[in-house]
Amino acid sequence: MPVSIEQIAAATRTALQARKAMQRASDARRALRPGSSRARVTTANARHATACEAYDRARDVLQELCGEAVTDLEYHGREGS
Repeated sequence: MPVSIEQIAAATRTALQARKAMQRASDARRALRPGSSRARVTTANARHATACEAYDRARDVLQELCGEAVTDLEYHGREGS
């Protein structure tokens, strides 16, 4: 079955949103101060891992639709969107 441009566009949007969420989780984890509670560190690590997994899944879907390797996606949109 042929892949439509709409499917590729939707998969790209999903992957970019996942990439942005992954970056936010990484920034939040990095912002933890030394001496932060174990609960805060564990929560930040879990959120980052979940975001990374979501990004990997979205990238795999996009790669399957495109039929070629998708190495990385960068977000170049408006701030706050």
